[in-house]
Amino acid sequence: MAKEGEGMRLVRSLEEFRGCTLQIAGKRTGFNGISVCNGDILRKIELKTVDSTDYWFAINGLYGIQSLFFDPQYYLYFALIRQRKIVIARGNEFLQAQIPTYNADIAEEMRTWIGLTRDISVKAGLNIIPRINFKLKVGLRLLVQTLEAAGSEQQTEQWKRSIDSVWQGDEEGDWQMTYPQAAIGE
Repeated sequence: MAKEGEGMRLVRSLEEFRGCTLQIAGKRTGFNGISVCNGDILRKIELKTVDSTDYWFAINGLYGIQSLFFDPQYYLYFALIRQRKIVIARGNEFLQAQIPTYNADIAEEMRTWIGLTRDISVKAGLNIIPRINFKLKVGLRLLVQTLEAAGSEQQTEQWKRSIDSVWQGDEEGDWQMTYPQAAIGE
C-alpha cells in the first residue's frame, strides 16, 4: 500500500503542476480519481504503480473493465516510482496497442460478457468481482525509453495514439514532459 500511496502522491503532484486538481473517486467507480481543470472533468484516472515488474497490470471489477474497454475519458497513469516518471496512456488505445489480436469483435464480445456477468450477479444475488491480467508485449520502461529516443523507428502510430505523454518529476514537485518531444517547452 505504501507504493500505491507514493504513486498517488506523484499523480497528484503532476496534476497540480498541470493546473488541475485530482479528486479521489469512490469505491465501485472503476478508477482511482478524476482530473478536473477549470471545472471540467478531463479524464478518469486509473493508477498503476510500477516498481519491480513492468510487464503486466490488472484491472479489477466490472466498472473498471467496462471503463477500460469503452470509456474515452479513461486513462491509465503508470507511475514508475524509482524513476519518478508517469506514463499517461489512453485506456482503450493502450489496450489495442498491447494486444495484437484486438478488434471490433473482441470489443463486442467483452460488452456481451460484461452484460451477462452483471445480469448473473443481479439474478443470483452475488457480488462477482472479475479481474483481467494484462501481460504487456512491451514493458513500460522499454516503452518509455523507446518513446523518449528522438526519431525512434519504433514509435509506431499505435503508440502515438495510445500514449498521451510521459513526465519526469523532481523532488520539488516540478515536472518536465519528456514525450512527445514536440511539446517540450510549450
